Amino acid sequence: MKRIFVGFSLLLTLMACAPQAQPTPYPTPAETALGRWQQDLEYLKTNFSTLHTNPWVRVPKERFEQNLAALEVELGQLSDAQIQVRLVKIMAEFRDLHVRLFTQPEQFMFTPVQMRWFGNDLYVVNTNKDLSGLVGAKLESLNGFSAQALGQALEPYTFFENRYGFLSESPNRMFQLGFLGAAGVVSPNQPIKLEASKNGVKQMAELPAVKNTELGFINPITSASNAPLYLQNTDKRFWHTYLKSNTAYFKYNNCNDPDGTLSSSINAFLQSISSNPTERIVLDLRGNGGGNSALLRPLISALGNNPITTAKKLFVVSDRDTASSGFRNVMELKAIGAVHVGEASRQRPYYTGNVRQFFLPNSKLEVQYSTQITALDSADVAAIEPSEVIVPTPEQFFALQDPVLNALEKR
Repeated sequence: MKRIFVGFSLLLTLMACAPQAQPTPYPTPAETALGRWQQDLEYLKTNFSTLHTNPWVRVPKERFEQNLAALEVELGQLSDAQIQVRLVKIMAEFRDLHVRLFTQPEQFMFTPVQMRWFGNDLYVVNTNKDLSGLVGAKLESLNGFSAQALGQALEPYTFFENRYGFLSESPNRMFQLGFLGAAGVVSPNQPIKLEASKNGVKQMAELPAVKNTELGFINPITSASNAPLYLQNTDKRFWHTYLKSNTAYFKYNNCNDPDGTLSSSINAFLQSISSNPTERIVLDLRGNGGGNSALLRPLISALGNNPITTAKKLFVVSDRDTASSGFRNVMELKAIGAVHVGEASRQRPYYTGNVRQFFLPNSKLEVQYSTQITALDSADVAAIEPSEVIVPTPEQFFALQDPVLNALEKR
C-alpha cells in the first residue's frame, strides 16, 4: 500500500501545532487488590484508546477490549507478576515498536544468560562470572526447546513490528523467568537446563534463578579492550575518531544531548574531516534506539554538499537495534546521498512515534504510546534494506571483528 511521503518541515509544524491529549485523572483507589487491578485495566482501556494517535491498525478495538475483559475474569487467580506478563502479551499484539508496557523487574526472577540471534541460531553473548564458559556457545536447547521453538514460544510476549525487531527484542525475554514460565519453557521448582555447543564440544548447565540485582553480567564483548569500534564507549551518547585508513568515523549511540555538547562534537568532527586527507566518512548508528532526530540535522546538512558525499564515500550504518529517531536519521542521510550499509532497522518506515507515557493508577505500570504518524518512505514496507547488507557472523562477533567497518575502509 502506497503512502504519501510527509516532508520534514510540514511534519515538524504539525507536531508543534497539534495539542496533546492528557491522561484522565486517577480514580480513588479501591479497597481490595482485585478492585485496584480492575481499575488499572479500565484506566488502560480508556486512556490507550484515546491517547494513541492510530491504535487500531493491526488490532481491532474490540479485540483489545476482549483481551482486557478475559484478563479481568482471571485476576483473582494470578499473581501481580503474572498479571504484568499478561498485560505485556496484550500490548505486544499491536506490533508497534513504540507501544509498550514496562514490567517491574523487582517482581521477577531471571537467569544470568543473555543470547543473540545469528541467522536462525542463538548464541550466548553474556553471563555472570560462574557461567562465563558459555560465552560463545550455540544454544542447542533450553529445557528441551530449540532456538526456533524458544523464539516461537516467546513471540507473543515480544514487542516488535518486523523481523529485525524480533531478532533485536526477543532475546530480552529469554532470561526473564516470568515470560519463560508463561510460554511453557520453565516450570516452578523445576531446574532450568541449558544445552549448548562450543568448538565442537557439548556443554550442559543448570541455570540459577536470581533477582535482577544479582545478575552480575560480565559483558565480555563490550568490556574487551580490543572491542570493535561500534561496541566501544557504549556509555557515551556520541563520539568520533579519525582512522589510519583516512576514514572519519562518528559513532552516534542515541539521539539525546542533555548537556548540550553535541554541537561542539559535530564541529570538531567536521574540522577533522577538513584538516585531514579524508577519503571516506562513516556515520555509525548501530544500536541507536532513538531520541530527538533533530539533533543530528546540523551534521547532516553540513555533509550534504561535501565532495565526499558526492563521490558516494559517505556511509551510514544501521543494524537491528537502530530504531525510531535513529532510523529517521538514517533515512535523512540516505536522502542527501549517503550509502546505507549494515543490517535493516527494527523500525518500519511508516510508523507511529513522538512517544508519550502514562502510568496505571494503582500498580504504577508505565504504558508507552504514540501521538503522531510518520512516513519516511513512499511505501509501507516492513523494513528498508541497506544497499549492502553486512552482518557479523558468530565467528566474527566473538573474535571481536567488525566486517562492516573492515569493508568500508577499503572503499
